[in-house]
Amino acid sequence: MNSTGPHSKINLNVKYYIKIILISISAFLYFPSYSMPIMAPEDLSYMTEHMPPFTFKENGKITGFSMKLLRLVWKQMGVEPQSVWMLPWARAYIKLKNEENAVLFTISRSAHREHFFKWVCPITFGSRHVFLAKKERKIKISSLEDSKKYVIGTVIDDVVEQTLIQNGFKESELHRVSSLIQNVQKLKQNRIDLIAQSEASINGVIIEYGFDPNLYESVYLIMQVQSCFAFNPAVPDTLINKFQSALDQVRLSDEFLKMKEEFKLH
Repeated sequence: MNSTGPHSKINLNVKYYIKIILISISAFLYFPSYSMPIMAPEDLSYMTEHMPPFTFKENGKITGFSMKLLRLVWKQMGVEPQSVWMLPWARAYIKLKNEENAVLFTISRSAHREHFFKWVCPITFGSRHVFLAKKERKIKISSLEDSKKYVIGTVIDDVVEQTLIQNGFKESELHRVSSLIQNVQKLKQNRIDLIAQSEASINGVIIEYGFDPNLYESVYLIMQVQSCFAFNPAVPDTLINKFQSALDQVRLSDEFLKMKEEFKLH
């Protein structure tokens, strides 16, 4: 008996669509590049903040130790110089978390941040993060708990602020601002007692704005961490590895040693 009724036509249609699905799956597995977008250094969105001596503007252009280092990394990779956005820290940090092609530098690598991003390190080893005060105040601090009796200025989502909050400080107790210069000005005007921040960054801002660095002193070492380039987790590992390899090569070069001397980073 010939099976030429409606049921046989349905069976033929089902077989046809199953065949199409199987071919599609095979193509997906055999040609993964069609399903996974390839990301190149030119596709990334590079961000930084105003943080001398690492990044700052000179004659309208971004320069500084970290910016010059990134240019050497691009050169090592055979990549033309790319655009870099200078943004307030809090805004740049949010973009790093939410935008799949985002890169942020210079950023401290801490245990709290470790699993949120992918890392290329180091820009510097052992970056000191401190409480800084006016010398004339003669402030003495022996522990983080001891510092709670003072008015502390932090930068929103900065690694030091995150560390303080993890150690029992409340956001409402901290004087949170979007940029370091705001805290330096507050300290100068006696509106806060302490700044919690990278020691090199504080000193860089104090000098840049013409304040006397001899009037200030570090009164407590909060932490020491690496400073790095941080990438959104969506950036492929192959690209991260290329950046890391290029950075490793640059750090062995004479140009890198000269840069460290230029910016007095050791």
